[in-house]
Amino acid sequence: MTGIIDWSEIALSDRSVDLAALFHWGGRPFVDAVLSTYDGSVDETALRRAQFLAACKGVGDVTFGLETGRHEYIVAGIRALTLCIG
Repeated sequence: MTGIIDWSEIALSDRSVDLAALFHWGGRPFVDAVLSTYDGSVDETALRRAQFLAACKGVGDVTFGLETGRHEYIVAGIRALTLCIG
């Protein structure tokens, strides 16, 4: 990944929130690959916080799937949790 093209939610905020999406989609290997092209710096504390936020989203996905009967959310949430916490 070399760029983000969706600017609809642009804001100055905690970069861990953005990194959490990367953890949620592809786990630490994906985050590391993206960061290898990033010119800024990200400390280990921000990465741990991002991993925690991604795991929380995974729990939310599973919960939503169970409450609504949307199996695809359950599968996606479990996948994200597996990527985030093993």
